[in-house]
Amino acid sequence: SSRVGDRAAAIKLMEQGAKSAVDPAYATNISHAYTCFVSACYADPTYGQAFYALGCHNHDLKLWHSAVACNRRAIENGGMTRQEEAKAWHNLGWCLHHIGQLDEALTATLKAVELDASFAWGWVNLSAIHRLLDNNAEALRCAKNAYAIAPDDPTVGMSLAFALLFSRKLAEGFRAFECRYKYALHNFLSYPYPK
Repeated sequence: SSRVGDRAAAIKLMEQGAKSAVDPAYATNISHAYTCFVSACYADPTYGQAFYALGCHNHDLKLWHSAVACNRRAIENGGMTRQEEAKAWHNLGWCLHHIGQLDEALTATLKAVELDASFAWGWVNLSAIHRLLDNNAEALRCAKNAYAIAPDDPTVGMSLAFALLFSRKLAEGFRAFECRYKYALHNFLSYPYPK
């Protein structure tokens, strides 16, 4: 947009939205936070961070097309740090992946890791996209990159496990798949006997 908005007002709305999202005093905190982020975008349509935040909320609500539009606008507006821009490209890629636009998802996610190669989730997303494109060798390489960055993250561990299994490295894959307890089966971690 060529219209320059009220950045100070947009920043205040962003701060209020972030506070509202976690403040138990707001009975409808998620919808209030969402309204604040939408208002920040209206207040300053050139504020990339506002569109990025709104894109994240749309992603969480599984509003994939809206999240794609917001992340595109965030990137177009600029003004973000290299890491913030990498996250916007990653979110764009992940949402495109969800709506079946794999070629564009791959391009966006490659841009994310080009901007920040230390962002493990970018590599996780690349692994998932390559797996869907039947490129298991590249999916495994990307999953290993993610694991080298964040070996204790259960989602990263699951990405590696699936990449190994789809690559027919079954013994390694099943060993890696033990991270499923940390990922989603938390109650099994508290039993008073070995897994």
